[in-house]
Amino acid sequence: MEMSDKTLFSVLTVVVIVAGVGIGLVVSHPNMTNYAPPVAGENNGVYHLTLVITTNNYYNSIDGYQPAYYVLNNGTLQSSGNIVLPSNSLIEVTIINYDNGTANVSQQYATVTGTVNNQVTIINNTLVNSTYKNNGIAISGAWTTSSVNPADVAHTFTVNGLGLNVPVVPSSVEEFSFHTGGENTYTWQCEAPCGAGPTGWAGAMATVGWMTGTITVQ
Repeated sequence: MEMSDKTLFSVLTVVVIVAGVGIGLVVSHPNMTNYAPPVAGENNGVYHLTLVITTNNYYNSIDGYQPAYYVLNNGTLQSSGNIVLPSNSLIEVTIINYDNGTANVSQQYATVTGTVNNQVTIINNTLVNSTYKNNGIAISGAWTTSSVNPADVAHTFTVNGLGLNVPVVPSSVEEFSFHTGGENTYTWQCEAPCGAGPTGWAGAMATVGWMTGTITVQ
């Protein structure tokens, strides 16, 4: 899956729009469980979904700040607690990840499955301090792959009911597509232990709208 100039321009445009989100912004989470973003708009028969992972999200006084997935919709970050998608459609997904840390995963979750051609296109990076040069924004590498090093995974976007798994590397923009079937409801989960507690599976990992939620196909 080669990335066209038009696609790369679209990704960079989205990064510029949300760049302020990833740098020093503290975000609260009202109504994380119940909010359902509308079905993404259609453009030439393809439905687009943009997800943003931020880190400066206040969870509670014990666990402090936790990472969370958001849906970028109409220029605002909205809850990922229930992502609504159209049935029997091609879904084109962009994930913008501002987290520069990593978590331990098995090779299973470092391997791309369920996407078109079982591939993802990765563009590094979203770190403003390392991408900004005197002559503008410099992109440090872009490649299409079916797997990454398990030690290089920050998060995953995993929907077991769809056979979908996409590893998300630190400070990156990732693009992939997948097909939905008929009407159904699925659970999405980050399978990289990036939350609270001694194993990393508490806090955000177990909370709807942070590192898990549902996908409603309708």
